[in-house]
Amino acid sequence: MTLAPLVNPTVHGVPGKPGILGFHCAAPTCRRPAQQRHHIWPKSFLRGQPYEWVSVNGIVLQNSCGLCMGHHTEVTGDPGGHAAKIVFNEGLQVLEWWEALPHDDWACLGLLDGEEAPLIHATEASREREKEGLCPTCGKADRKESKPLPKRKTKKWSVEVPDDAEDGALVLDEYVDDLSVALGFGDERKGVRRFHVLANVLLWVTQQKPEFLADWEEAGRA
Repeated sequence: MTLAPLVNPTVHGVPGKPGILGFHCAAPTCRRPAQQRHHIWPKSFLRGQPYEWVSVNGIVLQNSCGLCMGHHTEVTGDPGGHAAKIVFNEGLQVLEWWEALPHDDWACLGLLDGEEAPLIHATEASREREKEGLCPTCGKADRKESKPLPKRKTKKWSVEVPDDAEDGALVLDEYVDDLSVALGFGDERKGVRRFHVLANVLLWVTQQKPEFLADWEEAGRA
């Protein structure tokens, strides 16, 4: 179970779509691809409240970041305990990455890494989202300006996903929801939206195949 970055009665969930994740793992200096979405304040802490965005001391923050599988295991806690945790520094209003040391001690390794860090002061985040034509609070595309694509004839294309300790359907839905807003497909029907996102992402990966395979190989060696 994830350790809450700050235990404070002001922390509460804010409604909103899942935020957009960076390509690389958010742990400091880690350049592996972000393979899993990590909810910074866990669902168990928010107790049934919305959990994609949170308000902390009046500041609205994205409640997720992308981590590689190794760092995700460190913050969620394997059978040996937590090897890392994310801490919200109230004075600086930033997220810090801490790693466990012997004798129950902890050391701060720095901020969540650069552009991958999801938490920005609400006013700064609002300005950037407004420039991009997105909702200043949650980053969702403005429905008034969205132009849905014309309806097309469709057919089914299925894929089997794991359904044990990992909910494969939920994992894929989160990735598609993230990218559909950024790519402008937020208003499409769910099935067609999946196609548009997957087709564009696979096209991009194909065009960037050497870089993608180099990152993939590096992640496999880590």
